[in-house]
Amino acid sequence: MNEQIMQAARQLGELIAQSKEYLAMQRAETVALDDKAMQAQYHAYTQTRQQLQDLLSEEAPDHTKIGELSSEVDRLQQELQAVGSMQSLNHARAAFAQLMNGVNAQLQAILSPQEAGGGCPSGGCQACHGCGVE
Repeated sequence: MNEQIMQAARQLGELIAQSKEYLAMQRAETVALDDKAMQAQYHAYTQTRQQLQDLLSEEAPDHTKIGELSSEVDRLQQELQAVGSMQSLNHARAAFAQLMNGVNAQLQAILSPQEAGGGCPSGGCQACHGCGVE
């Protein structure tokens, strides 16, 4: 039985890998990785954010410096989010996340129909695992 489950999981993975959402996300990631200007902005953002985190972990942090770095992180993040390749990547990732949320919702509906919205699984009461509805 476990092998059947693993086979079904591999098949699901193959279908997901062929989905328009996954393929669009892969293309957007490639474009973003090839965008050298965006990569430089991302690097500046992550370095500044790390400096802020390091400062926040100090025993007696400089609150003025924290404010400056926080403002700089916000500015860099806004600039990064305005880059076309980053916007495309974020949209593609959101679409893929929506697909995966749908897949997870379907699994949840089968495994715990009461928690997934109270409905019965396909097949009606014959496929029920005991929701209590008679």
